[in-house]
Amino acid sequence: MLSVGNQQWDSEYPANSDFQNDINNKKLWVVEMSDGGIGGVIAITNDQYEQYTECGWDITGIAMVPHRVCVNPKYRKCGIGQKLYKQVEIIARERGINCLRVDTYNENEAMCNLILKMGYKFGGNMELTFPKSGLKGTWNCYEKILQLNNSE
Repeated sequence: MLSVGNQQWDSEYPANSDFQNDINNKKLWVVEMSDGGIGGVIAITNDQYEQYTECGWDITGIAMVPHRVCVNPKYRKCGIGQKLYKQVEIIARERGINCLRVDTYNENEAMCNLILKMGYKFGGNMELTFPKSGLKGTWNCYEKILQLNNSE
């Protein structure tokens, strides 16, 4: 990210401990490639920031919220990001959750484009400061409502 001028992640965030916590809590999903490499990762959580209310969203309900989405540069343009976001939908449907929410730094153009491509709608902006890195900025927030079958 830093190589393309995106300051969203740095040496402080995400840390190995963030990913280890995701693993320990069974929230980290990995795309394994046929050559044995890791294509990408995503933490699929229910963790909504309080600042989501700045978009007019009610955060008292349950939503699926991906965090720490990362595609290995070696496998970019291979559909890994789409696979990761499709996994969010699979998990949400399995759990009967129809609300998907995600946020990303507004300067992370690649992620903003991917989120829109996956059918999320722009919901507004929030101001956020990362506790570890101290990065302050504007974050775009997106939401997607799934149609669940009555049997789900």
